[in-house]
Amino acid sequence: MSVSTTTNLSLKKPTDAETVAVWLAAHNDNADAIDAAIAALSSGKRSTPTRESYTITTWTPLADKSPYTYSATVTATATIGNDTLVELINDNAVLFATHGFAIGAVSGQNITIYSVGEPASSVTLQVDIGG
Repeated sequence: MSVSTTTNLSLKKPTDAETVAVWLAAHNDNADAIDAAIAALSSGKRSTPTRESYTITTWTPLADKSPYTYSATVTATATIGNDTLVELINDNAVLFATHGFAIGAVSGQNITIYSVGEPASSVTLQVDIGG
């Protein structure tokens, strides 16, 4: 499902709760996509993701991905399909601010994580797979 980040909402907003849904349907180009996402979540089509933890001790220099300068590849245990969500969990604000960790690529079961600079010690990162 693709959801646009641009919406065209009028400045005159409804004042009572009953008209909010009608107003959104009339003024939001993404109302159908939002309704479909809510329906999918409500119907149980989405599952609880599997959280995996990876301790990374070796980083490889990375060229041409500025501002990222290092990468590491981990192998997921949970099955990753074409439509599987793969999300890096920021559970250490200082570490993430220092290194700007991001998922650079997912290929099959391999998840490549980018870093700004090489972490000085081993780093444990968590990834949610599925959902």
